[in-house]
Formats: sequence, C-alpha cells, structure tokens
Amino acid sequence: MCSVLEKKYIDPERPYSSEELNDIRKKFIRYLRVGNVVIRHDSCGHSYLAKSNGRKEKEAIDSNGQNLGSCSVCWKINRTPKNLRNNAQELVDIYMETPSCNFAPPVAFSYVDLEKDFYTWLYNEFNPVEPRKNHN
Repeated sequence: MCSVLEKKYIDPERPYSSEELNDIRKKFIRYLRVGNVVIRHDSCGHSYLAKSNGRKEKEAIDSNGQNLGSCSVCWKINRTPKNLRNNAQELVDIYMETPSCNFAPPVAFSYVDLEKDFYTWLYNEFNPVEPRKNHN
C-alpha cells in the first residue's frame, strides 16, 4: 500500500483560480466525508474538522464545542506505522502552520493538496480492518 505520507509533491503545471481551488476542496471534503464541525485541542495545538456523522462530531455538537477527550491527530500519529511516523508528524506540523488549518479559503494549490493529504491520512489510512462475519 502506498501512503500519502510517501508521496512527493509536484507543482501544478498551471495556475488555479480561487473558484477552482474551492471546487477541488469541496470535492475531496465530500469524498472523504469530512464534516464542518471544528475540533480544537489546546493541550497539543491541533485543530481539524470532525468526520461527518462521526462520534467526535456528535460529541462536539452535544457539548457546544467543548474540548473533547483525546486528539484524533495525536492518536493517529501513534497508530501510524513506525517507519512512517516521522512523515506523519511532518505532515501535521506543516499543515498546522498553513491558513488551511484555520479553515480559511484556499489560496494556492499546494495548500489544497496538503489539506487533502492531511485528511486522507487522518481518516482513511492505517485503519484497522473489521473482521468479516461468516454468514453460513
């Protein structure tokens, strides 16, 4: 399996308008099923959008946005394979320094690409596979 943590960034061959960047962002957010509820963890400094219809989103709505339990980003870093953990930490560090981390409209393709990689890693990679049930 190839991870977004192993990917090399390639500059796009053409400029993108802000409208195109917003469209690209909307498509991957919808595809990855990322919601619009912001989770912030002051203890570690991470902020991210909760998975749509997920436990964190429900807890945030029920508690009026209070800081909720453990940080999904910290949890995911610890669950990332050891050989890719430094790459994961670097992805998180870079993402947390961009305007995308504050959920600002994207201003460059590189920010949209970084945000896509961040949420792909956070919600779609290295997830344990549920055992299949035998239907005999």
